[in-house]
Amino acid sequence: MKVAVEKRSIVIPGFRFSGVACGIKPSGKKDVALIVSDIPATAVAAFTTNKVKAAPVLVGQQCIKSGRLQAVVVNSGNANASTAQPGLRLARDTCALVGQTLGLPALPRSACAEAADLHAHRPQRSPSVRRLLGVRA
Repeated sequence: MKVAVEKRSIVIPGFRFSGVACGIKPSGKKDVALIVSDIPATAVAAFTTNKVKAAPVLVGQQCIKSGRLQAVVVNSGNANASTAQPGLRLARDTCALVGQTLGLPALPRSACAEAADLHAHRPQRSPSVRRLLGVRA
């Protein structure tokens, strides 16, 4: 059964949201999002219980330990699994780029990549992360 949903902007005081189509989904629909709180916010998360976890999940588990976050990057259409050390580095670098661009404190990391960028190069040069943050090349 399909339910009609009215699309409208929702404003939540103290939070900002951004979503862009970065080419992860073949359909061209939005596939990367950024959620930012004006101040560090209480944060909780639920993660997979699988023994094998994608790099962004491992990084996300580390980020959430403080119970406070100010930014979260998520994607849709790609699991980013089985990427080993390059995937961990990319997830951490994505967090660092988001945190640096938004002027967030470095430690404890206030920006968390729940899902890292699809591209195999560093996020500083990644068109999808740069586009999401509105950073010029």
